[in-house]
Amino acid sequence: MSTIEKLRPHHIVCMHGFIGEGYDHIFTENMGNTIKNILSNNLLEVVFHWDNICSKCPNLNNKGFCKSEKKVRSLDQKTIELLELKEQIYNYNELKETLKRELTLEKLEYICSECSWYQEGICKKTIFTNLL
Repeated sequence: MSTIEKLRPHHIVCMHGFIGEGYDHIFTENMGNTIKNILSNNLLEVVFHWDNICSKCPNLNNKGFCKSEKKVRSLDQKTIELLELKEQIYNYNELKETLKRELTLEKLEYICSECSWYQEGICKKTIFTNLL
C-alpha cells in the first residue's frame, strides 16, 4: 500500500491546474508523482503547513517555510474557507466533488489572484476542465 500524500489546502486546487510544468524538473516530477498517488489511493491528508509538494519546491527554505510564506498561508486560508477543511484524511473523490460544486471563476480569483501561476493564466484554462 502506498503512502497517503499530505497536501496543504491550496494545493488541492493547484493539482487540478497542473500541466506538467513547474519551477524545475525535481519539483515537476514530485508534483506529478504526488498527484498520481492521490488518484490511485483516492485519499489525501490535509495539513496546515508544508506538504509533499512543498518538499521539492525551490522556495522552501531550510527552516521548513516558504520564501512566500505569507502569500501561501493566505491561499491556504481561503481554500480552507471554501472547502471547510480540517487537518484530516479525506476521500479524494468526495473532496473533488465539493470543489466542483463550490469553485467558481470568482472564487478561483479570490483564492489565487496573488499566485504567479494564476497570473500567467494557466489555472483558469485548466482547473475547470480537469475537474470534469
